[in-house]
Formats: sequence, structure tokens, C-alpha cells
Amino acid sequence: MDRGVILPLADTGLSAMSAFLDIYRQVGPVAPITRDALSNQRKATLDTQVLEFTTVAEGLHRRLFPQQERMPKEDAKRIRTLIADALKEEANPRYVDITTGTVLGFLNEPNYKSRLQHLSNEAATAIPELFGNQKEWVKRVAEARNSFAHRTSGFIEENHIDEMYAISESLKWMFWCLLLLRSGVTPETIRARISQNQRYQFFLRNARQTVRSIYGE
Repeated sequence: MDRGVILPLADTGLSAMSAFLDIYRQVGPVAPITRDALSNQRKATLDTQVLEFTTVAEGLHRRLFPQQERMPKEDAKRIRTLIADALKEEANPRYVDITTGTVLGFLNEPNYKSRLQHLSNEAATAIPELFGNQKEWVKRVAEARNSFAHRTSGFIEENHIDEMYAISESLKWMFWCLLLLRSGVTPETIRARISQNQRYQFFLRNARQTVRSIYGE
């Protein structure tokens, strides 16, 4: 019976607990956010959870994969120089400033979709079914994040509630999985425990029924 303990100490060992403390310090707020989300005691609305989890995913990737780049820093600098040269005759300083501002300041960093792909690839070694159609999952999570960042309307539309719920749940379980993997828990151990977890199995069954565009057989 699932009594709320997702991964008992007997399944992880003390070494994993020790390693988790190091990961806890590395990932900042991700660990307590994941703990609170898995407790099912949060009062946050679905909108708030999706916004929080999609934002946390980017920060988690930055901390776990700080060396991943879209392009080498030297190439990014060269491209910024080329753009600056092309704007030498531009009279409007607002346009010239893009070469030194935030628009091109993170040119060498991976984009959001590649961050999601990297995170989900690692989690899928332990929970391969978590993302359904992984390519579609990455696309929908990125769209959800952008819809909140550039939202012009109010709350989540009713016809998107099931999809947003599935995105929220999948991100929550992904965070949990990644933290454990990085703590030294084997993919096999995680897979065995998750297959017995009632909350996870409910999420998966519900997603397969209601969000077939991602989780359809």
C-alpha cells in the first residue's frame, strides 16, 4: 500500500541521503518546491503551479548543466561583433544597444526547449513513460511557459486545464526523479518505486485519457 513514502531509506541507503544534501545545496529552491508539490498539501492554483514549475525547470537546468551551451562563447562574441558592425550607421541608440543588452547577452546559452530536452532525457532513463511523446511534451511545456510570460488574458482556458494539469504533474515528478538520480539512486530503483506509487499511476492513467496529444498510446 502507498502510505505517502515515495522512496524509503531502505531503498536508497545512507550514501544517497548524504549525496542528496549536496544536491540540495546545488539546486537551491528546487528541492523544497518539489517536496511541497509532492506533499499534495499546497493551496496554489493550477496557474500558479504551472508558472512556478516551468520557471523552476530553467533554473534547475542551469544548476545541473552549467557547461551546456548553444554555441561557444567565442562564436557568440564574434556574432555580437558582426551585429555591432552592421549597426554602426544606425542613429537610434535604442537599436544599437541591443548588441550590449539582454537581447544578445545570453546568445551562447541554450534555449528553453533544449533545456527541457536535456532534463527530460536524463529523467527518462528512470521513468521513460513520464513524458509520453517526448518531443510533443517539450513543445507543450515551452508553449505553456511562454503563454504565462506573455499572457494577455486571464486564467487558464477550460479546454486547456487537463493539459496544464498533466504538465504540472509531469514537471513535479521530473524534478523528483532528477534529484534522486543526482543523489546516486539508480534508475532501476526509481522505476520500481514509481511503478508502485498510486499518485503517479493515477496521474499517468489520467494523462493518457485526457491529454492524448502527448500521452496517447
